[in-house]
Amino acid sequence: MLESFWTTIQASGVGAFVRESAWAYPLFNVAHVLGAVMVAGSAILLDLRIIGYANSLHASSVWRALTPIAVFGFSVMVVSGVFLFSADAVTLAASRVFQIKLLLIVAAVINAGLFRLYKPRLDTPPLGAKVSAALSIMLWTGVIVAGRLIAYL
Repeated sequence: MLESFWTTIQASGVGAFVRESAWAYPLFNVAHVLGAVMVAGSAILLDLRIIGYANSLHASSVWRALTPIAVFGFSVMVVSGVFLFSADAVTLAASRVFQIKLLLIVAAVINAGLFRLYKPRLDTPPLGAKVSAALSIMLWTGVIVAGRLIAYL
């Protein structure tokens, strides 16, 4: 039953457009990569500050500067990802690497949500914030690695 759902998505007008257009898939792919760079780059820069790098910068200022970039990047990544998925939904839905990527994204988003609990204490982050920051670096790196491996595995 679920496979027929993926088949319907892939056979949709959107799926056909992305798959058959000479420019749609490459443009959505570039947008997806740029979105991932904005999310992971912003998150990792903040995470490094929380862990202890660039202590001269106020973590709360880094948070305020980078959060809008990360949120915008995540939005771009999700929208472009939906278009990319529609072009090859059946194969991607069955791909273990794709499934791992989605699980890593869910874990990274949950971690980011929990990290918000530390926001009032970012300039002197407790151990929990540092652990969350280290986990964030690993999760977003895993998302990017898994995303690249989809094409090869």
